[in-house]
Order: sequence, then C-alpha cells, then structure tokens
Amino acid sequence: MDCKTIRGLILDASELTVGSIVNELKVHGCELDLLHAGTMHEFEKSIRTSLPDIIFCNHLPPVIDAVTAFKLKRDICPDTPFFCISESFDDETVTELLRQGASDCIVRANHTWIEILAIKALREIENSQEHRKHDQRMYESQEKYSILFDTMPVGVIYQDATGEIISANPASERILGISLDQMKGKTSMDPRWKMITEEGLDVPGSEHPAMIALRTGQKVGPITRGIYLPDKNDYIWLAITATPLFRSGETSPFQVYASFEDITLKRKNEIAVKHQWQLLETVINHLPAAVNVLSGDDFRIKLANPSYRAFAPGKEMIGLTWDELWPETGQDFKRICKQVLDTGEPFSTIDQHNTIRRSPEGPLEDAYFSWSLNRIKLPGEEGWGLLSTAWETTQSRNMEKELEEKQILIQEMGKAAKVGGWDFDVETGKGTWTEETARIHDMDPSVETNVTLGVSFF
Repeated sequence: MDCKTIRGLILDASELTVGSIVNELKVHGCELDLLHAGTMHEFEKSIRTSLPDIIFCNHLPPVIDAVTAFKLKRDICPDTPFFCISESFDDETVTELLRQGASDCIVRANHTWIEILAIKALREIENSQEHRKHDQRMYESQEKYSILFDTMPVGVIYQDATGEIISANPASERILGISLDQMKGKTSMDPRWKMITEEGLDVPGSEHPAMIALRTGQKVGPITRGIYLPDKNDYIWLAITATPLFRSGETSPFQVYASFEDITLKRKNEIAVKHQWQLLETVINHLPAAVNVLSGDDFRIKLANPSYRAFAPGKEMIGLTWDELWPETGQDFKRICKQVLDTGEPFSTIDQHNTIRRSPEGPLEDAYFSWSLNRIKLPGEEGWGLLSTAWETTQSRNMEKELEEKQILIQEMGKAAKVGGWDFDVETGKGTWTEETARIHDMDPSVETNVTLGVSFF
C-alpha cells in the first residue's frame, strides 16, 4: 500500500493525540499528514477543503460529540473511514456510531489503544483505497459505456419486464425518427409499432423480438423486420437482436434490450438484384435455344431454361457443375470455363460429338452439340458469370450420315452395273459426272451442271 499520499483529519479539543497517531502509523510504514480541527466549525471546513483519506474523532462530550461529527462527515464524504477515540464510551453511543457506519470505537484505557488504532486505521485506509480504485474503474467503465451507448451507429432500446421502453440511445432516435420522450413508457403493443416480416405479413406486438425474449428468456435474432414510419409513409428494414437480462439467482428476465441496424438500403438492393435475376430467367426461358447460366468459382448452374433441361429431362441441373452433370462425356469443362472467364474470349464448337446419359441411370447415347460460352456480368455484386448457348445437332448429323451412306451405295451399284451416274448435292442442286459416266461419254468428270435429278423409290 502506498501511504505517502495519505491525508488525515482529527477532531480534538487538544493536539495531544495528533503526534501519537502520526508516530504510530509511521512505525507501521505509513506517512500520515494529519490535520487538526479543534471545533466542529473547523472540522466541517477541513472536511470540505482537504477531502481526507481518514478521519479520527476524540469523543469528549459535550465539547465534541462523535455522533454529530460522524453525521456531518457522512453528508460530505460518506466513504471516508471514521474512527472514534474516547476515555470511555456509553453503550448507546457505541451502538449508534457502529450502526451508522463508523469504522470502530477505541477506548484509551487499553494500554495498546494506539497500536490497535494504527493497525485498524491502516486496514481501513487500504480498504478505502481499493474501494476508490474499484469505484474509479467502475466510473471509467460506465463512462466508456456511456460514450459507446451515445455514439454507436446501432440503435439500442431497453425495455423493462412489462415491455415498457425505459431507455434508448441517440442512434435509435435517428433511425426510428422519434425522440426518447416519445418512446418512453410505450410497449410493443402500441399501435405505432407496425411491424412486418420479409414476406410482408403483419407481426403482432406480442411477437416482436423483445417480447419473445422476455417471454422465453432466450436471445432472439438477428432477424429482419420492417417498421412503418408514418412521417415517411414507408417502411424501413432493420436487423434486430433482442437479448434478455437477468438478476443473479433469478430465472425470469427483469429487462431486455433490442439492438438494431438500419439495413433498408441493403434490403432494397437485394430486392433489386432478385428482380434482375427474375428478369434474366424470364428472358432465357423464352429463348428457342438451350441456355444456362453458370456462377461462382466452381461454375455451378444458376439458371437453365426448358430447352436446356430437355437435353436430359431425367437429371437435376440447378446447383451442379457441368462436370457433375455430364461426367460421362469425359470433357474437362471446368478448364474451358476458367479459360473464358479469365480471358473474356468466347468459346464455341460445331457438331461436337459426345457420349451422354439423359437420365442418371439411362443408357449411353451418341449425341452431337454445337455450343458456345460467353462471359457475362451477373446481377448485383456476384461479379462475372458464364452464359452457355447450345443446340443439339444429333438429328441433322444422323440425316447427313444417312445420305452419305445412300450416295455411296448408289455409286457402288453404278460401278457394278458398268453404267454412268451423277453425284448430286441435295442442297445446291448441282450435279457432277461420275468417273464412269465421264469415261463412257468422254467428258471431264469435274464439270458441274445445274441438272436437277428426280428420283422415285417404289
């Protein structure tokens, strides 16, 4: 304990006791600067001006009354230790002093009284210093809390066990657009607090987060709720958390505080982004081509229109990557996606052959697709994504293959019969001599004609 800063005050008609107390405390390692007051008037003046760390009083009625001195001390510095010294005490005086909070009453008749006084005084001084340090810490803590409470951007409202609002910080006044005086005494049942869910459903007062926390004793939230502001004729959106408070040993909360943050702008942005996705989905759903949108670092399918789903009607697509959707193809789709996303250069391919399953347990099928991949900006803050457009060309490829096979068959039949023939392009209508026809008629086989061939099969 640091005793060098100890200030003391003694109320005594004579100064005989002053030296004894100072010397004895010095023996115990404490430097005491002890002021002397000879009258009650001087005593009161010294208390107010010096703010002593400890007070001694030489009880000597009727000149000096310790009970009166203690009451005066209590009004000015209630936490300062007070010791009463006397040649003798009556029981009534001792009882009254101790009842009111005096540290002790020391009788001079005991030959060790000064040592007893010094030891008890040191203990009281030490306790008093600890109390002061504790009070200072509490004050500093409360001061910090008060500053935080007053300056934090998050709104905070305290309600008692009945739900009445008892306190609110400036942020809550700003967010809700009303003063603390307008809030005080009101409960969640007040018709002013019109609250709705994210789906637009009304929330009765009994189901407000603070009231649920009071009723259940459990923390509620964070939960999103809309609050109607008459002055703006509109709703603001809050992220609310309600926390119940308990006294030691009690199971029911005596208070609850609700903290809330204004997320109106965030909520409106979320709604705008949702509408953008809905618009994008509507557009691609009405496209004749098969289209899907990929997003995220692992390129998962965010949207897929009916034409794309028709490629594999037995498979779930949303949330899967292409490698998960079409593992049987053996292609490294992720590599292609990353290349397009990193470079911004589109990818496309024509009549690509793949072996696919149109359902999870379905058979492997040969299929041809022409498809392209482009980088696009996704709605909101999702960054870049990929837009895939595809056409299945399996049927046209099979028809071309069938025509090629028939043409080869006709040529082979002509050679076997040693007759000439024509090669016709069914798209252009142009024909060329076959080598056999050219040989028979002594013509150039590379010559093209506009002859139209009509063939009937019976």
